[in-house]
Amino acid sequence: VSNQVRCLVTGEETLRFVNLCRNNGIELRHLVRRENAIQMEIDAENFKKLRPLVRKTHVKIHILNRHGPAFTDISGDGGFCWG
Repeated sequence: VSNQVRCLVTGEETLRFVNLCRNNGIELRHLVRRENAIQMEIDAENFKKLRPLVRKTHVKIHILNRHGPAFTDISGDGGFCWG
């Protein structure tokens, strides 16, 4: 089970961004192309590798959803700390 991040990539050079990801060995899954945006899923460990490509292509990344063991709330109280 891996940690996944679903995100939306917006900007003028979204296709160039996807090509650079593939050339750098970053696996993108569930790609859905919209007008000037692309929705995708990526492993959380690869998410940090996107930063240089984002700078190069001047796109914006918006996180839509995160799921996996690293993102689950194990406190059981919604994340609140009681003192």
